[in-house]
Amino acid sequence: MIAEAVVKQELDVYKSIPPSAKTVYDLIKEQGPITAKDIQNGCKLAPRTVRYALKILLDAHLIQRLPNLKDMRQNIYRTTN
Repeated sequence: MIAEAVVKQELDVYKSIPPSAKTVYDLIKEQGPITAKDIQNGCKLAPRTVRYALKILLDAHLIQRLPNLKDMRQNIYRTTN
């Protein structure tokens, strides 16, 4: 019952975010942990648009930012569920 409420809440948040953030979220969900640069290349979005989408997704708790242990200058993004 609690899981259903969480899924419904995530769906409501997903419906309210801009199309660019949906595109970024779908790519992260599809490709797993991914860097911002890889998101830019995969979505063909401008770097500023990707940064804005990532901020929206992070604020909505739909994704997590993790350190990239292979290159500490970059972060890796993944979905929270």
